[in-house]
Amino acid sequence: MRKQIFRVGVVAIGAVLIGFAWSASAQANTISYSHTTTSQAVPLSDSFSLNGFDPSLGILTGVTLELDTSATAEVDILNFSGSPESFSNATATIPVTATGPGPTLVTNNLMAGPISGTASILYPGTNQYPGNPANDNNSTSVAPADFGPYIGVGPIVLVDVSANTGSYQGTGNNLFYGGSAVAGAVTTVTYTYTVVPEPASMGLILAGLPLLAARRRRHA
Repeated sequence: MRKQIFRVGVVAIGAVLIGFAWSASAQANTISYSHTTTSQAVPLSDSFSLNGFDPSLGILTGVTLELDTSATAEVDILNFSGSPESFSNATATIPVTATGPGPTLVTNNLMAGPISGTASILYPGTNQYPGNPANDNNSTSVAPADFGPYIGVGPIVLVDVSANTGSYQGTGNNLFYGGSAVAGAVTTVTYTYTVVPEPASMGLILAGLPLLAARRRRHA
């Protein structure tokens, strides 16, 4: 009876050792690196490098490129008629794009408006309508086949954030729509990886396997 209890205890210890080592080594981890593009007038272009994934950390299982943008736009309306003109749905659209290796693309469309009112100032004057600050956030996952340019130590991941002058439109007679915008962004690359078992963990696994093997032999 004591031998049976001892054998059950040995097997239990072996299972616990293996389970503990396996759970410690199989955990998914994440690490992120970011760059801030300061707010500036569009069009804008900002080229920079983000840190790659250090393969000594473990096995890379996922890469995500995220773009968090903000912009404040202004819709300007030129009234070419000889009297005030009403308008509606005056809107500014500012696309901001982050381009990484692959290429990996993330695009946010920031909007001001729609604005409705009366363009009372006649040409050559400008009717100015500042929009409220707009924010957007998008991300995209990199295909495993394209992980290569993201693996390495240091700032090796080349990224470009750009925004053109945007598009401006609305509804109204004898009116011309234009405008301006200020935009900024935070670009983040996030790596998901699995930790490679450390020698200590592997030692626990190796210590537990013979105990389980011995138990199986006694049952055979």
